[in-house]
Amino acid sequence: MLFERERLLRREEHTVQVEEACRCGKQWRLLKVLCMYFECLETIEFHVCGCPSRTAARQLVLRGLFPCAPLHPSLAVSIDMLEFVAELFVQQAPNERAWAATLENFLKRSRVQIWGE
Repeated sequence: MLFERERLLRREEHTVQVEEACRCGKQWRLLKVLCMYFECLETIEFHVCGCPSRTAARQLVLRGLFPCAPLHPSLAVSIDMLEFVAELFVQQAPNERAWAATLENFLKRSRVQIWGE
């Protein structure tokens, strides 16, 4: 699927930008974070230190993820997934059509064609 491939390429692009070496000379540590995407759960590891360009939150946002905590997150959620959930709450209705309408609108904005009725 083209949509899936674009998302994976975007994820790789973010990783390349973030992994540049920090030259601040401060003590760094390795942080392990569980990341939630639409299609999978993935654990990533990266270095954080005291300088503003290497905080955990900044590095996760550059990767397209939203951290669960500002300093030492153990979990991060895909920003695409958060946008989907926000759309779901806008569309929420007291029937089963809300989920279908939300999914349809989200996929249309993502340029995915839907075949069906």
